[in-house]
Amino acid sequence: MGGRIASWLQRAIPVARLGSIGEARAVWYLRLRGYRILERNVRSAEGEIDVVVRRGSRVAFVEVKTRQQEARGRGVDAVDRRKQVRIGRLANRHLRSMRLSPRDHIHFDVVSVFWTGWWFRIEHLRDAFVLEGEPGRPWWTR
Repeated sequence: MGGRIASWLQRAIPVARLGSIGEARAVWYLRLRGYRILERNVRSAEGEIDVVVRRGSRVAFVEVKTRQQEARGRGVDAVDRRKQVRIGRLANRHLRSMRLSPRDHIHFDVVSVFWTGWWFRIEHLRDAFVLEGEPGRPWWTR
């Protein structure tokens, strides 16, 4: 009986809205931690970068993954090597249009948002992955 009551109390978010709600929560979370939101939903023919943020000289391309079922795993688990390379390519193209200082450092973060049915649990994994370039040459200059 307790399980039925708990599942009745848990409010599910329709899947069609889950991603946009999770992304809005991630942006809110990042702002509270001192990040300035540079861009959201940077789209190109190859895909989309969810959020681009800055805090000091740290510029991060952020992938947001939202879940509402623990069985689907953590959001960061969904960012496999194939997806990392795709995000890197998108970031590489987008960096050409950004005004960056030589002191700026480029990073790739993942924000996992999990809807528990009562509240959002947010995990920010800084430097979730690294893309390597040639020795002495950053990956984004390729």
